[in-house]
Order: sequence, then structure tokens, then C-alpha cells
Amino acid sequence: MTRSELSLSGDAASDHHSSSDAASGDDKVGHEGTQEFIAEHPWLVTLGRIGWIAKGAVYALVGVLAMAIALGWPPDRSASSDEASQSGVIARIAEASFGGALLTIVAVGLLLYAMWRLVTVVLPADNTAKAWATRVGYAVSALIYLFLAWSAWSFVTSGNSSTASEGATEDAKVEGVTSNLLAHTGGRLLLALVAVVVVALGGYFVAKGLRRHFDDQLKGGGVGPLSHRNIVVLGRIGWVGRGVMVVLVGFFLARAAWRGDAQEAQGLDGTLRQTLETSGGTAVVVFVAVALIVYGTYCIVSAPLRRLAPADD
Repeated sequence: MTRSELSLSGDAASDHHSSSDAASGDDKVGHEGTQEFIAEHPWLVTLGRIGWIAKGAVYALVGVLAMAIALGWPPDRSASSDEASQSGVIARIAEASFGGALLTIVAVGLLLYAMWRLVTVVLPADNTAKAWATRVGYAVSALIYLFLAWSAWSFVTSGNSSTASEGATEDAKVEGVTSNLLAHTGGRLLLALVAVVVVALGGYFVAKGLRRHFDDQLKGGGVGPLSHRNIVVLGRIGWVGRGVMVVLVGFFLARAAWRGDAQEAQGLDGTLRQTLETSGGTAVVVFVAVALIVYGTYCIVSAPLRRLAPADD
């Protein structure tokens, strides 16, 4: 199926996608080397799908914390465990009953997801700029989730849930890095360039959701009571919401560069809180919160349909 076919909307597009997958083989991808690798390592696909479930659970919980912000709670965050971010979710789990056991599961799941992304980096793919850009994106994603897995495991091995609230928040880290950057000659220009890249990435996520380009890494068919069409709808909402979230982060980075004020630059939590202070900000934060919950749900329910695909697929 071509990418233009994937961008079609409506029932006919979904039905055509499902029937095409069924006819060509659910796990067929564009490179013979990739097909051979999958055939030789089917267990890796299974483990990777478990990783997608862990990723989805983390995103859904981030959405819940973001919704709490939209509703005005907590009014004055002073601990990392209150932060609406992936790190904040891990810290919050560490403080819960049976937190150690839950974090062990989360750490293993995130590690499996990181492995999935690392494998997609090295799968045979075309030697094009687009394929290499995708590889870089997958590699960065793998590093991020390896760090999150390590963070979760650190809470488990520390045996002390209070550690969750002792570290610097993501907002404080972003502000610190921004402050150091602004202190150097040319720092404002470099920060502005970073902001442009972040906004562009958010725009890419929005386009990916609207044009359903995520659908080409799923096998056809549904999961349980959810049809393929239902899952695509979840994916669209989730990807657009992620894109809006990233654009907001980039906007405040750009404002920090423009004003030369490091306090303008924040992580997701601080960005959402700053957005609440703008006109229509509450509606935007509610949308982002709902979309993150939907994206998490999408990752979980689509896990059985995930196929290991090369960077240019």
C-alpha cells in the first residue's frame, strides 16, 4: 500500500488497508533482509509489543497528571512526583503501594520498548536522507526510554520511595540548561534554533496524526471489540495531542530566547501551567491531557498489531 493511500480518510480507506494487509501478509515489509530477521527472531517482536504497553501506560498516566493541572491540582507543585511528565509518573508510582513491584514491571517494559527502537535503527533500509533522519529519531527515542527505564529501576534498587521527591524536577533541569545556554555568547540564537526544531517536531507529529502515517506500522484488523478504524481514530487524536504538546514546549523555549529569560523555558509540567495563564489556555491543556490519555490507550490496544519495520517503511 502506498503512503498516499494511507492518507485517505473514511471507511473505505480503513477497509482497504485491512484487506490489503490480509492479502499481502501481516508482517511483510519492504526489505527481504528485514523479513528474514523477523522470521529468525519472532520473540523480539513479542517482547517489543510488551514494551509498547509499558510506554502506553506511562503516557496515559502523564495525561492523568496533566488533567489534574487543568483542574487546578496541585496548586503549588514542589516535588517531582507531582510533575506531569514521564519522570513525574515514575516518581508517583514509586510512592504508591506496591510501588517497587510496579516500577520493576515498568522498568522492564520500557527497556523492551527501547530495545524495539534500537532494532528498528539497524534493520535494513534505504540509504536516503529520510531513512537516516528516521533512524536518528528512533535512536533518540531509544536513549530517552533507556533513561526512563534506568530511572524506574533506580527507585526500585534504592528501596526508598522518598527518593522520588528529592531530585530536581524536569522543569528545573530545563530551566538550568537554558540558563547556562543563555549565559554564553550566541546562546539566545542557539536556543531559538532549538525552539524551531522542537516546534517543527511537534508539527510533524500533528501531520502524522492527521495523515495517519502511523498506520503503516500496524497489521490490519482490530483488537477485541475495537475495529481497525477505531484504533486509527485513537492514534490520530493521540498523535495530534502529542504534537500540540511539543509545539507548546517549543513556543516557550522560543519565548525564553526572545526575552533572554531562562524561567520561560520549562518542561511539560511547567509548559502546561504557563499555558493555563493564557487566553483559552485551559481548553488547550484539557485537550492535551485527554489526547495523552488517548495516545497511551492507543499504544496499549495497538500493541498486538505492531510489526517491526525498517526506518523507511
